[in-house]
Amino acid sequence: MEEKSIGGSNYFLTIVDDFTRYTQVYFLCSKDEVFDRIREFITQAERETGLRLKAIRTDNGTEFVNQRVEKLLKSKGIKHQRSAVMVPQQNGVVERAQRSIVERARCMLADAGLPKCYWAEAVSTAVYLNNRSPTKSVKDMTPIEAWTGEKPDLSHLRIFGCEVMVKIPSKKRQKWDAKSKKMIFIGYCATTKCYRVIDPVSKAIEISRDVEFFEKKNTSNPEGCQTEKLHRPKPPIAKEKATSVDIRTLATAPARRPEQTEAETSPASSSADSEDGSASSITEKEEELPLETFYDFDEDSSDSEMENNVEPETPARKSSRKHRPKQFPDFVTYFASQPHDDVPMSAKQALSSPQAPEWSEAMAAELSSLEENDTYEWVDLPKGKRPLSMKWVFRLKPSEQNSIKFKARLVVRGCHQKEGIDYKDTFSPVIRNASLRYLFALAVKENLNIHHFDVTTAYLHGNLEEDIYVKPPEEAINSPGNKGKFWRLKKAVYGLKQSGRCWYQRLHEALVGLKLKQSKAEPCLYHRRTGSETVVIGVFVDDALILTKNEKTKNDIFDALRAQFAMKDLGEVKQFL
Repeated sequence: MEEKSIGGSNYFLTIVDDFTRYTQVYFLCSKDEVFDRIREFITQAERETGLRLKAIRTDNGTEFVNQRVEKLLKSKGIKHQRSAVMVPQQNGVVERAQRSIVERARCMLADAGLPKCYWAEAVSTAVYLNNRSPTKSVKDMTPIEAWTGEKPDLSHLRIFGCEVMVKIPSKKRQKWDAKSKKMIFIGYCATTKCYRVIDPVSKAIEISRDVEFFEKKNTSNPEGCQTEKLHRPKPPIAKEKATSVDIRTLATAPARRPEQTEAETSPASSSADSEDGSASSITEKEEELPLETFYDFDEDSSDSEMENNVEPETPARKSSRKHRPKQFPDFVTYFASQPHDDVPMSAKQALSSPQAPEWSEAMAAELSSLEENDTYEWVDLPKGKRPLSMKWVFRLKPSEQNSIKFKARLVVRGCHQKEGIDYKDTFSPVIRNASLRYLFALAVKENLNIHHFDVTTAYLHGNLEEDIYVKPPEEAINSPGNKGKFWRLKKAVYGLKQSGRCWYQRLHEALVGLKLKQSKAEPCLYHRRTGSETVVIGVFVDDALILTKNEKTKNDIFDALRAQFAMKDLGEVKQFL
């Protein structure tokens, strides 16, 4: 034993369910408490699962092998299995769990810069995370999901030991007092949806729901671990290196199913008392990246760099809920700009509607676009191949001239694709809202013109690597010889899971070919500087913004891209939703 925890604990008892690998930990001031903790766990486990405990497995420590424990187990009909002397491998599940918990807790203390006396808080948090982490022993589930039958919510997880600002209740402060105070996050509460935090000065542990996290800041090492309740002399400041922990197997453990459960007690090195618990779901604030990480305006002048958002010195949390009022007006603006006429759900509805001529023209334009881009070829379906079906998708799209455009899109039912056969990778980036705001800020700062261009049927330009066969719609059969035949796709088509990725890779090749460099922080941002001329392009799927000072430069880039893709120059930006 190196040091007591803040709550006065010297040991912790680890209990592992052999079937689910669900782990429970109890902190002990002495080994005499093991009997009470075992009895407590048996009652709790049987109540939570509705099952009876069959057996426990421990080592031969006197805290497990005594008359009180044997009498308790016999009264409940529970077998007591003991490992052989000096053969801890027979209790391997709990031995390995014990090692993982201690190593994780040691790393958490070292990373947070906290002294040894916080070992119990670190152990409790390590167990909390282990129960919510995948394990090979339980397929497709975490231990806590296997134990409770409910999938855990992980949105509340935070970095152990980070700085937090905790709201001071109005009843505990006067009018001109600060509304929050700086504390350290040390774990999750077992009985309420709150966080456990500690005052680095008074060492008082509090449980609070109104917490603002600053996870990028390292915690300074508190100068003492004792509390006024313990009246212990102040220990020296702990060094920032990881501390070693002596582990002696004391072990015991129940099981909840026809399987066995294993447990272990061990003395640990220092830290505060804590237990496994749940916490409230408090979403983190959306962080904005510094503007200079996207593009260096002028490497020789620091004045040309945009400043990052500055955090307030004393942030005060008004509510534990996350409010996003800015998004709602944007949604209303977008929704108000959309036409509200009924849109047909099938080709039959479109061709029988009052707007049949317009929809028919849109469908013909889509089929013509597929043919012009050499998207497919007519073939007989190879033996053993499974064709995908297609459907028409119709949409009314407003234009900048306040008119309505009828659009028809022929898409593949990608929901029927099989991974590894019909597709592999599917990820395709899109520009973030923060990056779009950066572009507009850059245009103002550098006095750049912003033009908007759109790629017509963008996905049809993406090259397809897999062999995919589809059943074409009746409207596409233009000759009797094509009846009964299928399309073998040569290009990506809307609806395929990999279409977005294929298009992005194709556009990336084209932009890099124009000597534009891709931003390391934003994959949808490209830039080029030649002399005094600056070019920046932001891509959002098939729409793009191009920022230039010179009209000729913009036209040269546009002409080069138009030579490879069917594009429309939409002129200077008036709206970009």
